[in-house]
Amino acid sequence: MKPRKLYKIILKVLKWAVVFWLLYPLRNAMNERVDFTRVVFGILLFVIFSGKMLYDRLLAPSRSQAERSNLKDVASLFAMIVIVALLIGVVILFVGLMIVNMAKEGFDQ
Repeated sequence: MKPRKLYKIILKVLKWAVVFWLLYPLRNAMNERVDFTRVVFGILLFVIFSGKMLYDRLLAPSRSQAERSNLKDVASLFAMIVIVALLIGVVILFVGLMIVNMAKEGFDQ
């Protein structure tokens, strides 16, 4: 493996490790205080890195070709819509679970 390619792989792993480290306090958000700025910065980096990754994987290869087919454009648009819908669904699911847990704790007291 070329050193430059290895360097790129290590850099990608490190940037996702930083995002994971920034978001790690959310695992105990119900039991202890969470540093708000750390979590917000982690979410911001997650959105930026995910958006760049989606762009690099779905849109950039089709833009670099001289001729694009309509089918490929529609397929990439559909894939991006599905991925965004799944991400939004997961966020809504987690928020709903958090609200249910908070309601249970409120009724238990």
